[in-house]
Amino acid sequence: MLVKVETGKSLIAYERGSGEIVAAASIDEVKAIRDKAEALRRYWQQRKDQRMEAALSAIRLRADYEIGARSRALNKDRPGPKDSSGDRKYLDSKLAVLEAAGVPFQRAAENEKLVDILTPKQVDELCRRAVQAGEIIKSADAYLLQMKDDQAKAAFRKIKSKLPPDLHVGDFRKLAHVIPDGTAELVFTDPPYDRESIPLYEAAAKEAARVLKPGGSMICYCGHLIVPDVLPLMAEHIDYFWIGAHVHDGGPMSRMQQFGVVAGFKPLLWFVKGGRRADRQTFVADTVLVAREKDAHPWQQAVAVAENFIAGLTSPGGLVVDFFAGGGTTIIAALGLDRPWAAFEVDKKAAVAIHERLAM
Repeated sequence: MLVKVETGKSLIAYERGSGEIVAAASIDEVKAIRDKAEALRRYWQQRKDQRMEAALSAIRLRADYEIGARSRALNKDRPGPKDSSGDRKYLDSKLAVLEAAGVPFQRAAENEKLVDILTPKQVDELCRRAVQAGEIIKSADAYLLQMKDDQAKAAFRKIKSKLPPDLHVGDFRKLAHVIPDGTAELVFTDPPYDRESIPLYEAAAKEAARVLKPGGSMICYCGHLIVPDVLPLMAEHIDYFWIGAHVHDGGPMSRMQQFGVVAGFKPLLWFVKGGRRADRQTFVADTVLVAREKDAHPWQQAVAVAENFIAGLTSPGGLVVDFFAGGGTTIIAALGLDRPWAAFEVDKKAAVAIHERLAM
C-alpha cells in the first residue's frame, strides 16, 4: 500500500502506514511494514524527495515504537510444549517470538525504551510534526542517542555556572594554555585505550612537558595493547622513567577472550621532566592494590591509586593536572590531600557527573 502513494502526499503516506502498523496482527507484520518503509525511504532519499523521505522515516519510528510496545507485552517465561525428555521448550518466550519475527533482541530493547519515554499519542504527534515540517526522523536507537545527547547538553547548561573554575570543559589541546609553563608538580591522567586515541597520548605528553616543573612527574594509564605504540611517541616530549601497576583486588576482572588472558592489572607509564625526580628522598610505591570503583564513570579508576602518586610526588601546595578528568578521580584525590588541581574533560555529560560527585 505504501508504494502506491504519490510523491508529495507525505502526510497521507504516514497516515496509511501508521494505520497499517496499528492494525497489524503480529510483530512479524509490524516488522515487515518497517522494512518496507525503510526500503522506500532510501528510494525517496535517492530521488531527493525529502518530504516522502520524512514520511517514511516517521513510519519507521512508529513501527519501532509498536515493536517495542508489543515486545514489552510479551511474557518472558511462558513455556511451550514439553519435548520427549519432559522438559518444556520455551517456544513462546519473548526471545523466541522476537527471533521468529526477525527482530534482534537488542533492537527490541531499544524500542522498549521509546515506550518508556513516549506515550502512543506523543510518538504520533512527534511523527506528524516531522512529516509536516519535512524533517527526517532518525531510527529508534539514533533517536534515543540524540535525545540523551540533548538531555546531557541541557543538564550541562544548568550546572555550567556552578562548575569549579579549575574544571575546564573541552579538549585539553585547545585549553591547556590556561596552565602557565613550569607550574605543575604532577600530571596524573587516564586517556582512552583504543588505537584511535593514540595521538592523544603524544599530545598529553607534549603538554605535560610544558606545564611540569623540572623533575616533575607524569603518570599515565595505558592499555596493554597500545603500550609499544604510545611509549616512543610520548618519549619524544618527556623522559620515560618507570612503569607501575594498578592491580585489581578481587571482583570481576577483564577477560580478554581474543588473547586468552585475564587482565589483573593496568599499566601506569611514569615519565619525568628532565629524566630525574626532583625529590628522590620520598619513596613511592609503583604498585597499588585496590578494589574496583565504577560508581561515577564507566572508565573510572580507584581514588587510592591517584592518592598514592599525588601524596608521593607532590609537595603541599603542588599543582596536580589531569587532561582526561572522566569521573573526577584525580580531582577527588587532590582535594582529599589538599592539593590544588586543574582538570580537563571534553564530555559534557561526564562534567555533569563530576559536578554531582563533588557536591556529595
